[in-house]
Amino acid sequence: MEVDALTRGMAAGREEAFGLFLARYGWRLLRQATGHTHGDLHVAEDLVQDALVRLVRKTKVCQTETELLNWVSAVVRSVAVDWARKKASLARRMEKAPVSPIEYEERQPDDWLETGMGQLSGEEQQLIRLRYQQGWTVAEIAVQLGISVEATESRLVRTRNRLRDILRGLDTP
Repeated sequence: MEVDALTRGMAAGREEAFGLFLARYGWRLLRQATGHTHGDLHVAEDLVQDALVRLVRKTKVCQTETELLNWVSAVVRSVAVDWARKKASLARRMEKAPVSPIEYEERQPDDWLETGMGQLSGEEQQLIRLRYQQGWTVAEIAVQLGISVEATESRLVRTRNRLRDILRGLDTP
């Protein structure tokens, strides 16, 4: 399949086009993402997943392979920059934390988190556990729940926000 037909198929939402895209170019995405994460394959896989979501949402019809690779590379780079910014922001927040990570661990954060989780609905708990405890991708969760990737992402955002609000209302560990 030519690049033009491939990207048109992706833009039309055809699953076989996405499958072919991944077979042809998936390794390139992972290689580039791994470079941005300094060799951390697990984080690179998450970046690729995020990049694929962006690619699905805004598929660009490309005429040449060079145009396609430039576009895909720009999306992966954008996702990697967002990840680096979040990582830096987290590091800054940790520096300002009132207790050290060791003191925080000694305060039983798992009990605190479980108390907050207990206030979520069963479906919300399932979303959090599948994504963050079992390490499922958003796409895998979507298939399990029988909903779209976008709907799954929205539910995860709402659930994380709700859990954050609950935890803020509890005494810190």
